[in-house]
Amino acid sequence: MAVIGDLDSISPDARKAFSAVLCPVDDPDTTDFEKVLQRIKAPLFLAAGFLGGRLDHTLSVLNTLARYPEQPVILLSEDDVVVLLTTPTRLSLNIGDRIAVLPLDHAVVRTTGLRWELEDMAMHPAGKISSSNEVAARAVTITPRGPVLLTLPLSALDAVIDAVHAR
Repeated sequence: MAVIGDLDSISPDARKAFSAVLCPVDDPDTTDFEKVLQRIKAPLFLAAGFLGGRLDHTLSVLNTLARYPEQPVILLSEDDVVVLLTTPTRLSLNIGDRIAVLPLDHAVVRTTGLRWELEDMAMHPAGKISSSNEVAARAVTITPRGPVLLTLPLSALDAVIDAVHAR
């Protein structure tokens, strides 16, 4: 375990409790999330506490994901699982689950297994997105050309982990 960051908001009690694993990084141009992704290589990051709360922090995390697409990160909130996709991905999901495909840049996306299929849909954050879609078949395939966020209910976490490991 390591606590990585500028540690500017760590409480005195937490500083004492984690003193053996503190890794302070003095770099005002990066967020704590980015500091971790720059320094740790892992088969998978499960990142909790980065969604919700302050919108500027959430958008910063999404920006960081877009700049580190090689890092296998799954973001978790109380309700959602979010993962960046840049390559074709197959998931085994529950029929009826909500699903969204949200571009982080220019992307063209094809899907199978959704209620409203995307057939080489050109997408952009300031243009077309696919929110509030629905899983229509257990096997779902998302084929992006460009970076997209996939959001699913928290109950899909195991399926997302399996898909990330299969890449």
